[in-house]
Amino acid sequence: QFSALAQADPSLSKIVSIQNSYVAAALQRKQLRREAKEKVAQEKEAAERAEAEADYKRRADEERARKAAIRAEAERLLEEERQREEEEERVAAEWELGCAMASLLYSW
Repeated sequence: QFSALAQADPSLSKIVSIQNSYVAAALQRKQLRREAKEKVAQEKEAAERAEAEADYKRRADEERARKAAIRAEAERLLEEERQREEEEERVAAEWELGCAMASLLYSW
C-alpha cells in the first residue's frame, strides 16, 4: 500500500521508507518478544524438570536409607536373639552340670 503511494508520488518515497522501517522494527520487536517468552517458558520447564528429578532422587535416597535402617535393625534383632539362645544354652548346660554334680555328691 505504501509502495503504491511512493510510486505515485516520488516525494513520499522517503516517508514510505521511514514507515517501512518502523513497521519492520515493530515486527522485529514482536518476534523478539515471542522468542523471549518461548525461551522463558523453556527455561521454566527445564527448571521444573530438574526440580522433579532432584525430588525423585531425594525420595529414592530416603527410601534406600529407610530400607537400610530396617535391614540393620533386623540384623541387630537377629544377633540379639542368637546371643539370647547361646546364653540360654549355656545356662541350661550349667544347670545340667550342676544337677549331675549334685546327683554324684548325693549318691556318695
